[in-house]
Amino acid sequence: MARVLDREAGDAARARGATEAAQAGAAVPGDMLPGGAAAGGAAGGSAAPARTAEPGGSHRGPNVLDPCCDSREVLDLVADKWSVIVVYALAGRTLRYSELQRTVGGISQKMLTQTLRRMERDGLVERNVHPVVPPRVDYALSELGATLIEPLSTLCRWAEGHMHEVHRARTRFVREG
Repeated sequence: MARVLDREAGDAARARGATEAAQAGAAVPGDMLPGGAAAGGAAGGSAAPARTAEPGGSHRGPNVLDPCCDSREVLDLVADKWSVIVVYALAGRTLRYSELQRTVGGISQKMLTQTLRRMERDGLVERNVHPVVPPRVDYALSELGATLIEPLSTLCRWAEGHMHEVHRARTRFVREG
């Protein structure tokens, strides 16, 4: 357990150092892209676009490896488990709030509401309120949200298919740690 905490503390320290160096305009080892090129980009994510990591070279454009790149903010839209699961649950269908909560399973009302509001704000989910008594609200993926079905469904299937291997690795790690 201590080994895991030490590793996480080291990762956090390296991330802080990379962010500070990037804001100062310096390249740091963590900013190196495949092919040895340093990640570019101005402090605050303005003006000059960052380099895109590509095997065998790089070109100018967004780069999630650059701590100042706005693509990290976009990646954060779907980087939490509840967003991934909501996309998976809404893939190709519209669900009422209560149906969605039952489908997702294990999510609190508060967390589902926060997740749906954030996804609606970011253009991934559309909320349709029907003018009936009592009010009925349906949720569906927007056109943008639907573009996530394939990659996130693949991620969900990967998680389902490899969960036993991850559990075995964790058990080994604890035993050896």
